[in-house]
Amino acid sequence: MKRLVMSLVWCLLFAARALAQGTYTQIDVPGAAQTFAIGINSGGEISGSYIDNTVNNVHGFFLSGGIFTTVDYPGSSNTSLYKMNDIGQLVGVSLAPVPVGFLYDTANKSFTVISYPGSDTTSPEDVNNKGTIVGFYEVGRKSFGFELHGSTYITIPAPKGRSSAALGISSRGEIVGEFSAGDVVNFVLYRGKYEFLTLPNRLRPGVFGINGSGTEFVGSYAPVSGSVAGFVADRTLGFEELQFPGSGNSTSASGVNDAGVVVGTYTDPNIVGHGFIWTPPAANLN
Repeated sequence: MKRLVMSLVWCLLFAARALAQGTYTQIDVPGAAQTFAIGINSGGEISGSYIDNTVNNVHGFFLSGGIFTTVDYPGSSNTSLYKMNDIGQLVGVSLAPVPVGFLYDTANKSFTVISYPGSDTTSPEDVNNKGTIVGFYEVGRKSFGFELHGSTYITIPAPKGRSSAALGISSRGEIVGEFSAGDVVNFVLYRGKYEFLTLPNRLRPGVFGINGSGTEFVGSYAPVSGSVAGFVADRTLGFEELQFPGSGNSTSASGVNDAGVVVGTYTDPNIVGHGFIWTPPAANLN
């Protein structure tokens, strides 16, 4: 287990920035009742989940070259896909009939179970190009962040009394996540050192993802009570609010790639979920 290095933590303050609007594009799996976009890799491929419009089952999907592919864990009626790397690996969770965390390989369409030893449930959240997986596991009512290198599981330590979760990982191994116990503290962990991510004067901020190069973060916060907005934050340029046009004031960003392209989910005025892509000015999807 890594030692919790608190004395070396420093605080990153994101200042407001003014950028051009960028372009929003809606993502809906054809025929789905609701769509949730979670991850995006450097090639612009997107992963997430959708609810079908027949029996309301949940299915994973990935979008590549304009084609949606459904991914269901064998025997499951509830599969969610989270984030993906550049080599066709995705992580996710099956909730029915029993909870199972997994890694899915698009090349051979194989599933590998991800289960932290001794845990009640395990939720892998992201995988980088080296194959390192991060997520969280639960024992009783408490959650613990973890990283998985090959077959070696490592718990991410948290201050006493707090739960933890790892939610994203960069190519070189920077991990974003949160500690929670009433309030939430967002962090970046790299080589055993913590950097707290602070969004001044913003309510209930949550950092959900990091790009491959470790330069940009995405998440959500409450601009005012009763409203949720997504954001993308750059270490150099600062903070940009994301709100899908006409969304009904509920937008959350969960993935970002090295071109600065963001994916997430918004809720329309009819309380229906849709995925979206936000492309900043001059972004290059290759």
